Amino acid sequence: MSIPPPPPFPPPSYPPARRSRGVLLAVVGGVLALVLVIAAVTVALVLADGDDDPEPSAGPSTTSAAPGIDRAGAVEAARTALPKIIGYTWQTFDADVAAAKDLMTPEQAERYDGSIGAVRATVLSQRLTVTGTVQDAGLVGIDEDSAKVLLLATQTSSRAGAPAPPTTPSVVVRLARAGDRWLVADLLVGADRGEDPAEPDPDRRAVLAAAAAQAPGEIWASALTDLSGDRATVLVASATTRARLTLERSGDTWRVTATDPVP
Repeated sequence: MSIPPPPPFPPPSYPPARRSRGVLLAVVGGVLALVLVIAAVTVALVLADGDDDPEPSAGPSTTSAAPGIDRAGAVEAARTALPKIIGYTWQTFDADVAAAKDLMTPEQAERYDGSIGAVRATVLSQRLTVTGTVQDAGLVGIDEDSAKVLLLATQTSSRAGAPAPPTTPSVVVRLARAGDRWLVADLLVGADRGEDPAEPDPDRRAVLAAAAAQAPGEIWASALTDLSGDRATVLVASATTRARLTLERSGDTWRVTATDPVP
């Protein structure tokens, strides 16, 4: 399956009295840039890939310390982390950034800190608030030490009470295990580099493969949210759409029986 280039997300529009743009997410070369274009300031917020293995830091427990495949813990960690990484407010900006960094590997935290600091003055002077929410999340792949989770998110921004239309990024969060925690090691938007881990369970892999083959458009990520007997639910993201697919098994074949677009 070919991977389409990521489209820029349309920038929110504020009243014409002040120039302002919203949030764009793009992949530049091999580096993921979360570009915040707000209050006439364009800043590349680089949440880059780390080709080197992450060196997670210790910290408060967020998942079970039991060894093995921790699917539920990985999905919950990503679901919790993303809104804090893509959201902040001028009133508590420094605390928001610190809280987001605590959920990342040291390398990712360093990249994030070095780039989001460039927008601090603008956020404070313009009284900006950016809020991220997760509409749904599913597991792309996992092993004992790493995981990838697809999240269908919504991002809204406002300046001194003037809201902008929301954007709807689809993001794959790559996680690294650090003791009993899952930490964010990378964020991918618009293209999954195909790095491990893959889904280790053959039944789950078969569902994901069927969803990818039958999904509308050329998808760049698919993630399983539920598998119960002969019925499964998979999230898919393409360059232009994102959807929730229902699949049913007939014999040895999984077939998509319903496609529900996710706004």
